[in-house]
Amino acid sequence: MTQLLGHGADAAEASYYRADRHASYVRYDRTYVNDENVPDQCDAVRMQDKTIGTTLRELRQRASLSLEQVAKGAGYRGRSSIQQYFHSDYNPDRLDAVVAEKLCKAFVGKGDPAIARSEIMALVGLAVPTEVIHIDQEMPTLRGAPRDLPVYGTVLGADLDFAALSDETVAIEQTLVSMMETITYVRRPPAMSEMRQAYALFVVGSSMEPRYGPGDPVFVDPVRPPAIGDDVVVQLIDRDADGEGRVVCALIKTLRRRSGSYLELEQYEPRLTFRVPASRVAHLHRIISMKEAFFG
Repeated sequence: MTQLLGHGADAAEASYYRADRHASYVRYDRTYVNDENVPDQCDAVRMQDKTIGTTLRELRQRASLSLEQVAKGAGYRGRSSIQQYFHSDYNPDRLDAVVAEKLCKAFVGKGDPAIARSEIMALVGLAVPTEVIHIDQEMPTLRGAPRDLPVYGTVLGADLDFAALSDETVAIEQTLVSMMETITYVRRPPAMSEMRQAYALFVVGSSMEPRYGPGDPVFVDPVRPPAIGDDVVVQLIDRDADGEGRVVCALIKTLRRRSGSYLELEQYEPRLTFRVPASRVAHLHRIISMKEAFFG
């Protein structure tokens, strides 16, 4: 089922003040240890710096579960499918969200005290800050700003299948964008006065909540290339039998990695990291943060 959103310009302006947050991550490089029962030799050196593997290992011990029991409870074939995650030196930037969801099925409610879902999902590393950030600048006003920033039409489309980092296929929410249909114009934020090719979209769907909710406007810069960690609009292409391509839909996600063969993207709800083949990407546009839109 698709859903078409219609919005007034004033409603969009009321959403301009939504704060933009980005989480930062710390990476620890470790050497793998191949036995679940070998004591962690690095604890004295590591002190408070627990790896993801050490944390999962402690949760497993707290739940009094063997690796085989964890694998069965999480829906894996056997211990060999998950033992890498419990090595004391397993420490990627963050735990894959699909793996975390499965481990929740095995762990949540077990142990003393009972293991909470939040303890496992915290390892995914997508915590959204909730503290208030004070800005030592007068907030710019949109009063008198030209109402000339085009908003293109968006429709929520059927999910698309992509490969997650765990090699599983996951369904990803897509947005159908009509770049030929301007549904309204909104006032241009002050720091965007020279970005004449910029445009805006209204978010549909909930995959980027709480950063962007349904109906929120996002400002898009099609000129300046995005950096790793930027939110992006990924326009996807579909080719016919003659090899001719056309833009059919878009993804609004966070860019985590880029190579010659794929884009690695991240979303919040549900928390997933997945890859899109470069052959399917027509354009990659940077979403302008609210801070940049108003303060430059």
